[in-house]
Amino acid sequence: MTDGMFIHRQIHKHELYEECISCKVVTGTPRTLDIQKRLYYINGAGQLCRDCWEALYPPKETADDELS
Repeated sequence: MTDGMFIHRQIHKHELYEECISCKVVTGTPRTLDIQKRLYYINGAGQLCRDCWEALYPPKETADDELS
């Protein structure tokens, strides 16, 4: 019973932000952000962090990268 007192509850980051489906790190992607606007999201699977995304989909080298 609270007798009119407010109950304070600590909010954890994983409640506000998505967790990477691969490594379980908390990403900077808000849970409320529409999936159409997210980076590193896989339809039918979920949110990835940048590191896991790049491990699955390595950045392609550009012509500029090959010249240096």
